[in-house]
Amino acid sequence: MRNSQSQPHLVSTSSTALSIKGVTDAVVFDRVDIKSANTTAGSESSIAVFISNSKNITIRRGSIEAGTGADGVQPATAAAVNSIPACYAYVYSTGQCFGEPGTDAYQYKNCYYNGQSGGGTIATAPVTDSSVFALAVQSAATQTNQCKNSTFSIGGKGGGTDPKNPLNGTDGTKGSPPSTAGNLNGSDGATFTPGSAATQGLGTLNDGGYVPSNQGTSGSAGVIGEAGTGGNGGGFGIVFSAGTGDFPYYLYAPRAGGGKGGWGGCGGDGGAPGNAGGASIAIASYQSQVSLERTTLVTSSGGKGSAGGFGAEGAAGQPGGVPGTAHYQCSQCVSGEESQCAQINKTNTGSAQSGGNGGKGGHGSQGGPGGGGPSIPLIVSGNVPTLSAVTFLPGSGGPGGSNGSTRAADGESTDQKVLP
Repeated sequence: MRNSQSQPHLVSTSSTALSIKGVTDAVVFDRVDIKSANTTAGSESSIAVFISNSKNITIRRGSIEAGTGADGVQPATAAAVNSIPACYAYVYSTGQCFGEPGTDAYQYKNCYYNGQSGGGTIATAPVTDSSVFALAVQSAATQTNQCKNSTFSIGGKGGGTDPKNPLNGTDGTKGSPPSTAGNLNGSDGATFTPGSAATQGLGTLNDGGYVPSNQGTSGSAGVIGEAGTGGNGGGFGIVFSAGTGDFPYYLYAPRAGGGKGGWGGCGGDGGAPGNAGGASIAIASYQSQVSLERTTLVTSSGGKGSAGGFGAEGAAGQPGGVPGTAHYQCSQCVSGEESQCAQINKTNTGSAQSGGNGGKGGHGSQGGPGGGGPSIPLIVSGNVPTLSAVTFLPGSGGPGGSNGSTRAADGESTDQKVLP
Protein backbone atom coordinates (compact mmCIF):
# COMPACT_ATOMS: atom_id res chain seq x y z
CA MET A 1 0.00 0.00 0.00
CA ARG A 2 1.35 3.39 -1.00
CA ASN A 3 2.25 5.95 1.64
CA SER A 4 -0.60 8.44 1.96
CA GLN A 5 1.94 11.23 1.91
CA SER A 6 3.20 10.16 -1.48
CA GLN A 7 1.59 12.13 -4.31
CA PRO A 8 3.11 11.58 -7.77
CA HIS A 9 2.85 14.45 -10.24
CA LEU A 10 2.39 13.81 -13.94
CA VAL A 11 3.35 17.04 -15.69
CA SER A 12 3.05 16.56 -19.42
CA THR A 13 4.71 18.51 -22.21
CA SER A 14 1.75 17.66 -24.45
CA SER A 15 -1.58 19.43 -24.79
CA THR A 16 -3.31 16.23 -23.57
CA ALA A 17 -1.58 14.75 -20.53
CA LEU A 18 -3.59 11.50 -20.27
CA SER A 19 -5.83 9.85 -22.86
CA ILE A 20 -8.01 6.84 -22.01
CA LYS A 21 -9.84 5.28 -24.96
CA GLY A 22 -11.87 2.10 -25.26
CA VAL A 23 -11.03 0.81 -21.75
CA THR A 24 -13.62 -1.49 -20.14
CA ASP A 25 -11.68 -2.99 -17.21
CA ALA A 26 -11.76 -1.06 -13.95
CA VAL A 27 -9.04 1.62 -13.75
CA VAL A 28 -8.35 3.73 -10.64
CA PHE A 29 -6.10 6.79 -10.39
CA ASP A 30 -5.55 7.45 -6.68
CA ARG A 31 -3.48 10.33 -5.31
CA VAL A 32 -2.10 11.31 -8.74
CA ASP A 33 -1.77 14.91 -9.85
CA ILE A 34 -2.01 15.40 -13.62
CA LYS A 35 -1.27 18.58 -15.54
CA SER A 36 -1.32 19.26 -19.29
CA ALA A 37 0.87 21.82 -21.02
CA ASN A 38 -0.07 25.27 -22.24
CA THR A 39 -0.80 25.32 -25.96
CA THR A 40 0.52 27.70 -28.58
CA ALA A 41 -0.61 26.28 -31.94
CA GLY A 42 -3.68 27.89 -33.46
CA SER A 43 -6.94 26.94 -31.72
CA GLU A 44 -5.31 23.96 -29.96
CA SER A 45 -6.85 22.98 -26.62
CA SER A 46 -5.20 21.90 -23.39
CA ILE A 47 -6.94 18.87 -21.85
CA ALA A 48 -5.47 17.26 -18.77
CA VAL A 49 -7.46 13.99 -19.01
CA PHE A 50 -9.51 12.83 -22.00
CA ILE A 51 -11.70 9.75 -21.59
CA SER A 52 -13.51 8.26 -24.59
CA ASN A 53 -15.80 5.20 -24.90
CA SER A 54 -14.57 3.71 -21.63
CA LYS A 55 -16.11 2.25 -18.47
CA ASN A 56 -15.28 1.96 -14.77
CA ILE A 57 -12.79 4.86 -14.66
CA THR A 58 -12.21 6.29 -11.18
CA ILE A 59 -10.13 9.32 -10.29
CA ARG A 60 -9.77 10.19 -6.60
CA ARG A 61 -7.72 12.35 -4.28
CA GLY A 62 -5.78 14.18 -6.97
CA SER A 63 -5.45 17.51 -8.72
CA ILE A 64 -6.27 17.57 -12.43
CA GLU A 65 -5.07 20.79 -14.06
CA ALA A 66 -5.22 22.02 -17.66
CA GLY A 67 -2.95 24.58 -19.28
CA THR A 68 -4.07 27.53 -21.38
CA GLY A 69 -5.87 27.18 -24.68
CA ALA A 70 -4.20 28.63 -27.77
CA ASP A 71 -5.42 31.73 -29.52
CA GLY A 72 -7.16 31.34 -32.86
CA VAL A 73 -5.12 32.51 -35.86
CA GLN A 74 -6.69 34.98 -38.24
CA PRO A 75 -7.09 33.38 -41.68
CA ALA A 76 -5.05 34.73 -44.56
CA THR A 77 -6.62 37.28 -46.88
CA ALA A 78 -8.58 35.62 -49.65
CA ALA A 79 -7.34 35.84 -53.23
CA ALA A 80 -9.39 35.84 -56.41
CA VAL A 81 -8.81 36.74 -60.03
CA ASN A 82 -10.80 36.38 -63.22
CA SER A 83 -11.14 32.63 -63.44
CA ILE A 84 -10.97 32.27 -67.20
CA PRO A 85 -9.70 35.53 -68.69
CA ALA A 86 -10.64 35.72 -72.37
CA CYS A 87 -8.63 38.46 -74.02
CA TYR A 88 -8.80 39.65 -77.55
CA ALA A 89 -6.12 38.11 -79.77
CA TYR A 90 -3.67 40.93 -79.25
CA VAL A 91 -2.63 42.76 -76.13
CA TYR A 92 -2.01 46.49 -76.08
CA SER A 93 1.36 47.94 -75.13
CA THR A 94 0.03 48.58 -71.64
CA GLY A 95 -0.35 44.86 -71.16
CA GLN A 96 -4.10 45.19 -70.59
CA CYS A 97 -6.69 42.82 -71.90
CA PHE A 98 -9.08 44.75 -74.18
CA GLY A 99 -12.40 44.04 -75.78
CA GLU A 100 -12.38 43.29 -79.49
CA PRO A 101 -12.42 46.21 -81.91
CA GLY A 102 -15.52 46.97 -83.93
CA THR A 103 -15.92 45.68 -87.46
CA ASP A 104 -14.30 47.39 -90.43
CA ALA A 105 -16.02 49.15 -93.32
CA TYR A 106 -14.79 49.54 -96.91
CA GLN A 107 -15.38 51.84 -99.88
CA TYR A 108 -14.00 50.63 -103.19
CA LYS A 109 -13.31 52.15 -106.61
CA ASN A 110 -15.71 54.99 -107.29
CA CYS A 111 -16.02 58.64 -106.41
CA TYR A 112 -19.67 59.72 -106.55
CA TYR A 113 -20.33 63.29 -107.57
CA ASN A 114 -23.41 65.29 -106.87
CA GLY A 115 -26.06 65.82 -109.60
CA GLN A 116 -24.01 64.75 -112.65
CA SER A 117 -24.78 61.98 -115.14
CA GLY A 118 -22.75 58.87 -114.62
CA GLY A 119 -22.58 59.40 -110.93
CA GLY A 120 -25.04 59.61 -108.09
CA THR A 121 -25.77 61.00 -104.71
CA ILE A 122 -25.83 59.02 -101.49
CA ALA A 123 -29.52 58.39 -102.07
CA THR A 124 -28.76 56.44 -105.25
CA ALA A 125 -25.43 54.95 -104.29
CA PRO A 126 -25.42 51.14 -104.68
CA VAL A 127 -24.89 50.48 -101.00
CA THR A 128 -25.65 46.76 -101.33
CA ASP A 129 -23.08 46.23 -104.03
CA SER A 130 -20.13 44.59 -102.24
CA SER A 131 -17.86 45.58 -105.08
CA VAL A 132 -18.50 49.19 -104.06
CA PHE A 133 -19.27 49.09 -100.34
CA ALA A 134 -18.72 46.75 -97.45
CA LEU A 135 -20.77 47.97 -94.52
CA ALA A 136 -19.71 47.67 -90.92
CA VAL A 137 -21.98 45.15 -89.24
CA GLN A 138 -22.89 44.71 -85.63
CA SER A 139 -20.31 42.46 -83.96
CA ALA A 140 -21.59 38.91 -83.92
CA ALA A 141 -19.61 37.68 -80.93
CA THR A 142 -19.01 39.05 -77.47
CA GLN A 143 -16.22 38.91 -74.93
CA THR A 144 -17.04 36.55 -72.06
CA ASN A 145 -15.47 36.27 -68.63
CA GLN A 146 -16.36 33.14 -66.65
CA CYS A 147 -16.11 33.50 -62.90
CA LYS A 148 -16.62 31.04 -60.08
CA ASN A 149 -19.96 29.43 -59.36
CA SER A 150 -20.85 29.50 -63.08
CA THR A 151 -21.34 33.26 -63.20
CA PHE A 152 -20.47 35.16 -66.35
CA SER A 153 -19.93 38.70 -67.51
CA ILE A 154 -20.44 39.28 -71.23
CA GLY A 155 -19.43 42.45 -73.00
CA GLY A 156 -21.98 44.22 -75.20
CA LYS A 157 -21.90 44.03 -78.99
CA GLY A 158 -20.67 46.98 -81.00
CA GLY A 159 -23.00 48.66 -83.50
CA GLY A 160 -22.50 48.80 -87.27
CA THR A 161 -24.07 50.61 -90.23
CA ASP A 162 -27.82 50.51 -90.76
CA PRO A 163 -28.30 48.92 -94.20
CA LYS A 164 -31.82 50.33 -94.50
CA ASN A 165 -30.71 53.85 -93.73
CA PRO A 166 -26.97 54.00 -94.38
CA LEU A 167 -26.70 57.58 -93.21
CA ASN A 168 -27.14 56.20 -89.67
CA GLY A 169 -25.19 53.79 -87.57
CA THR A 170 -26.78 51.14 -85.38
CA ASP A 171 -26.53 51.23 -81.62
CA GLY A 172 -24.35 48.95 -79.57
CA THR A 173 -26.03 46.57 -77.16
CA LYS A 174 -25.75 46.26 -73.41
CA GLY A 175 -23.76 43.41 -71.99
CA SER A 176 -24.61 41.12 -69.11
CA PRO A 177 -24.89 42.12 -66.32
CA PRO A 178 -26.14 45.28 -68.08
CA SER A 179 -24.69 48.67 -67.32
CA THR A 180 -26.74 50.84 -64.95
CA ALA A 181 -24.29 53.74 -64.96
CA GLY A 182 -26.19 55.72 -67.59
CA ASN A 183 -23.27 55.58 -70.01
CA LEU A 184 -21.30 52.97 -71.89
CA ASN A 185 -19.25 51.93 -68.86
CA GLY A 186 -20.46 49.29 -66.44
CA SER A 187 -20.57 49.99 -62.72
CA ASP A 188 -18.40 48.16 -60.21
CA GLY A 189 -19.87 45.14 -58.46
CA ALA A 190 -21.32 45.52 -54.99
CA THR A 191 -19.84 44.29 -51.70
CA PHE A 192 -22.15 42.35 -49.40
CA THR A 193 -22.26 42.39 -45.61
CA PRO A 194 -19.51 40.62 -43.63
CA GLY A 195 -19.88 37.17 -42.17
CA SER A 196 -21.60 36.71 -38.83
CA ALA A 197 -19.68 36.56 -35.57
CA ALA A 198 -19.73 33.38 -33.52
CA THR A 199 -22.55 33.51 -30.98
CA GLN A 200 -21.32 30.53 -28.93
CA GLY A 201 -18.46 30.43 -26.46
CA LEU A 202 -18.15 26.67 -26.63
CA GLY A 203 -17.35 24.10 -29.32
CA THR A 204 -18.22 20.40 -29.43
CA LEU A 205 -16.88 17.11 -28.05
CA ASN A 206 -16.41 13.90 -30.00
CA ASP A 207 -14.39 10.69 -29.74
CA GLY A 208 -11.31 12.57 -30.92
CA GLY A 209 -11.46 15.29 -28.30
CA TYR A 210 -12.65 18.86 -28.06
CA VAL A 211 -13.40 20.60 -31.37
CA PRO A 212 -13.31 24.43 -31.33
CA SER A 213 -16.23 24.69 -33.74
CA ASN A 214 -17.57 28.03 -32.49
CA GLN A 215 -16.25 29.90 -35.52
CA GLY A 216 -17.67 32.84 -37.39
CA THR A 217 -19.23 32.46 -40.82
CA SER A 218 -17.57 33.14 -44.15
CA GLY A 219 -17.79 36.55 -45.74
CA SER A 220 -19.76 36.93 -48.94
CA ALA A 221 -18.07 37.07 -52.32
CA GLY A 222 -18.24 40.37 -54.16
CA VAL A 223 -20.68 40.79 -57.02
CA ILE A 224 -19.39 40.49 -60.57
CA GLY A 225 -18.84 43.84 -62.27
CA GLU A 226 -21.27 45.09 -64.86
CA ALA A 227 -20.27 44.65 -68.49
CA GLY A 228 -19.57 47.58 -70.78
CA THR A 229 -22.07 48.51 -73.50
CA GLY A 230 -20.90 48.16 -77.07
CA GLY A 231 -20.07 51.38 -78.91
CA ASN A 232 -22.42 52.75 -81.57
CA GLY A 233 -21.50 52.23 -85.20
CA GLY A 234 -21.03 55.04 -87.70
CA GLY A 235 -23.31 55.83 -90.67
CA PHE A 236 -22.33 57.03 -94.12
CA GLY A 237 -20.51 60.30 -94.40
CA ILE A 238 -18.65 62.50 -96.87
CA VAL A 239 -14.98 61.82 -96.40
CA PHE A 240 -13.72 63.55 -99.55
CA SER A 241 -14.92 66.50 -101.64
CA ALA A 242 -13.43 68.29 -104.66
CA GLY A 243 -14.47 70.65 -107.37
CA THR A 244 -16.49 73.83 -107.21
CA GLY A 245 -19.55 75.41 -108.73
CA ASP A 246 -21.73 72.98 -110.66
CA PHE A 247 -19.26 70.13 -110.44
CA PRO A 248 -18.53 69.24 -106.82
CA TYR A 249 -17.28 65.71 -106.23
CA TYR A 250 -18.04 63.77 -103.09
CA LEU A 251 -16.77 60.48 -101.75
CA TYR A 252 -19.57 58.88 -99.77
CA ALA A 253 -18.41 55.97 -97.64
CA PRO A 254 -19.57 53.98 -94.60
CA ARG A 255 -18.01 54.56 -91.23
CA ALA A 256 -16.61 51.80 -89.05
CA GLY A 257 -18.40 49.69 -86.47
CA GLY A 258 -18.35 50.38 -82.75
CA GLY A 259 -16.04 48.50 -80.39
CA LYS A 260 -17.30 45.69 -78.22
CA GLY A 261 -17.95 46.33 -74.56
CA GLY A 262 -15.48 45.00 -72.01
CA TRP A 263 -16.60 42.36 -69.59
CA GLY A 264 -16.90 42.99 -65.86
CA GLY A 265 -14.35 41.66 -63.39
CA CYS A 266 -15.08 38.72 -61.13
CA GLY A 267 -16.02 39.48 -57.54
CA GLY A 268 -13.42 38.89 -54.85
CA ASP A 269 -13.77 35.82 -52.66
CA GLY A 270 -15.29 36.35 -49.24
CA GLY A 271 -13.04 36.15 -46.21
CA ALA A 272 -12.69 32.91 -44.27
CA PRO A 273 -14.44 32.64 -40.90
CA GLY A 274 -12.48 33.65 -37.83
CA ASN A 275 -11.05 30.78 -35.82
CA ALA A 276 -12.19 29.96 -32.31
CA GLY A 277 -9.83 29.97 -29.38
CA GLY A 278 -8.64 26.71 -27.88
CA ALA A 279 -10.15 25.38 -24.66
CA SER A 280 -8.72 24.73 -21.21
CA ILE A 281 -10.38 21.53 -19.88
CA ALA A 282 -9.35 19.49 -16.84
CA ILE A 283 -11.42 16.37 -17.69
CA ALA A 284 -13.32 15.71 -20.91
CA SER A 285 -15.51 12.61 -20.84
CA TYR A 286 -17.07 11.30 -24.06
CA GLN A 287 -19.58 8.43 -23.85
CA SER A 288 -17.85 7.02 -20.79
CA GLN A 289 -18.60 5.99 -17.21
CA VAL A 290 -16.45 8.00 -14.81
CA SER A 291 -16.37 8.48 -11.05
CA LEU A 292 -14.65 11.47 -9.45
CA GLU A 293 -13.97 11.46 -5.71
CA ARG A 294 -12.31 14.15 -3.58
CA THR A 295 -10.66 15.58 -6.68
CA THR A 296 -9.76 19.13 -7.58
CA LEU A 297 -10.29 20.18 -11.20
CA VAL A 298 -8.41 23.33 -12.30
CA THR A 299 -8.39 25.13 -15.62
CA SER A 300 -6.43 28.08 -17.00
CA SER A 301 -7.68 30.65 -19.49
CA GLY A 302 -9.21 29.81 -22.85
CA GLY A 303 -7.65 31.12 -26.04
CA LYS A 304 -8.74 34.27 -27.85
CA GLY A 305 -10.90 34.00 -30.94
CA SER A 306 -9.51 35.53 -34.10
CA ALA A 307 -10.86 38.17 -36.40
CA GLY A 308 -12.35 37.00 -39.67
CA GLY A 309 -10.20 36.73 -42.75
CA PHE A 310 -10.28 39.69 -45.12
CA GLY A 311 -12.07 39.32 -48.43
CA ALA A 312 -10.26 39.62 -51.73
CA GLU A 313 -10.18 42.61 -54.01
CA GLY A 314 -12.49 42.29 -56.97
CA ALA A 315 -10.74 41.71 -60.28
CA ALA A 316 -10.48 44.51 -62.80
CA GLY A 317 -12.95 44.74 -65.64
CA GLN A 318 -11.86 44.71 -69.24
CA PRO A 319 -11.55 47.99 -71.14
CA GLY A 320 -13.89 48.33 -74.10
CA GLY A 321 -12.67 47.67 -77.63
CA VAL A 322 -11.70 50.46 -80.00
CA PRO A 323 -13.84 51.16 -83.10
CA GLY A 324 -13.18 49.32 -86.30
CA THR A 325 -11.43 50.95 -89.21
CA ALA A 326 -12.99 52.45 -92.33
CA HIS A 327 -10.91 51.93 -95.46
CA TYR A 328 -11.44 54.48 -98.26
CA GLN A 329 -10.23 53.99 -101.81
CA CYS A 330 -10.98 56.02 -104.94
CA SER A 331 -9.06 54.49 -107.79
CA GLN A 332 -11.68 54.99 -110.52
CA CYS A 333 -13.03 58.40 -111.43
CA VAL A 334 -15.65 59.61 -113.88
CA SER A 335 -14.20 60.05 -117.36
CA GLY A 336 -12.83 63.50 -117.98
CA GLU A 337 -12.88 64.50 -114.35
CA GLU A 338 -9.74 62.75 -113.11
CA SER A 339 -8.17 66.09 -112.21
CA GLN A 340 -10.98 66.74 -109.77
CA CYS A 341 -10.84 63.29 -108.14
CA ALA A 342 -7.70 62.90 -106.12
CA GLN A 343 -6.43 59.42 -105.53
CA ILE A 344 -7.50 58.32 -102.04
CA ASN A 345 -6.19 55.38 -100.12
CA LYS A 346 -6.57 55.99 -96.42
CA THR A 347 -8.21 54.76 -93.24
CA ASN A 348 -10.42 56.44 -90.69
CA THR A 349 -12.10 55.53 -87.40
CA GLY A 350 -14.18 58.66 -87.06
CA SER A 351 -17.82 58.68 -85.93
CA ALA A 352 -17.85 55.15 -84.46
CA GLN A 353 -17.54 54.70 -80.68
CA SER A 354 -15.28 52.66 -78.50
CA GLY A 355 -16.98 50.07 -76.34
CA GLY A 356 -17.61 50.81 -72.69
CA ASN A 357 -15.37 49.52 -69.93
CA GLY A 358 -16.45 46.64 -67.73
CA GLY A 359 -16.80 47.41 -64.04
CA LYS A 360 -14.49 46.07 -61.36
CA GLY A 361 -15.71 43.10 -59.37
CA GLY A 362 -17.00 43.79 -55.89
CA HIS A 363 -14.68 43.37 -52.90
CA GLY A 364 -15.26 40.19 -50.91
CA SER A 365 -16.47 40.92 -47.39
CA GLN A 366 -14.63 39.93 -44.22
CA GLY A 367 -15.42 36.69 -42.47
CA GLY A 368 -17.09 36.79 -39.07
CA PRO A 369 -14.85 36.60 -35.97
CA GLY A 370 -14.48 33.36 -34.01
CA GLY A 371 -15.59 32.78 -30.45
CA GLY A 372 -13.31 32.64 -27.44
CA GLY A 373 -12.13 29.33 -26.05
CA PRO A 374 -13.90 27.99 -22.94
CA SER A 375 -12.32 27.32 -19.56
CA ILE A 376 -14.34 24.48 -18.02
CA PRO A 377 -12.97 21.94 -15.52
CA LEU A 378 -15.39 19.18 -16.56
CA ILE A 379 -16.99 18.74 -19.99
CA VAL A 380 -19.18 15.71 -20.60
CA SER A 381 -20.93 14.23 -23.62
CA GLY A 382 -23.01 11.19 -22.69
CA ASN A 383 -23.08 9.74 -19.20
CA VAL A 384 -22.68 12.29 -16.41
CA PRO A 385 -19.86 11.26 -14.03
CA THR A 386 -20.53 10.37 -10.42
CA LEU A 387 -19.20 13.22 -8.30
CA SER A 388 -18.19 13.14 -4.65
CA ALA A 389 -16.49 16.08 -2.92
CA VAL A 390 -15.17 17.53 -6.19
CA THR A 391 -13.71 21.03 -6.19
CA PHE A 392 -13.99 23.12 -9.36
CA LEU A 393 -11.57 25.98 -10.03
CA PRO A 394 -12.34 27.36 -13.50
CA GLY A 395 -10.20 29.97 -15.21
CA SER A 396 -11.46 32.71 -17.50
CA GLY A 397 -12.93 32.11 -20.92
CA GLY A 398 -10.99 33.56 -23.83
CA PRO A 399 -12.26 36.81 -25.37
CA GLY A 400 -14.17 36.54 -28.60
CA GLY A 401 -12.54 37.69 -31.81
CA SER A 402 -13.27 41.18 -33.10
CA ASN A 403 -13.64 42.73 -36.53
CA GLY A 404 -13.68 46.18 -34.99
CA SER A 405 -17.31 47.00 -34.35
CA THR A 406 -18.35 43.32 -34.43
CA ARG A 407 -17.24 40.97 -31.67
CA ALA A 408 -17.86 37.27 -31.18
CA ALA A 409 -18.97 35.57 -27.97
CA ASP A 410 -16.42 35.15 -25.19
CA GLY A 411 -15.50 31.63 -24.17
CA GLU A 412 -17.60 30.08 -21.45
CA SER A 413 -16.28 29.80 -17.91
CA THR A 414 -18.21 27.47 -15.64
CA ASP A 415 -17.62 24.48 -13.35
CA GLN A 416 -19.01 21.80 -15.65
CA LYS A 417 -20.84 21.46 -18.93
CA VAL A 418 -22.95 18.61 -20.28
CA LEU A 419 -23.13 18.50 -24.07
CA PRO A 420 -25.52 16.46 -26.24
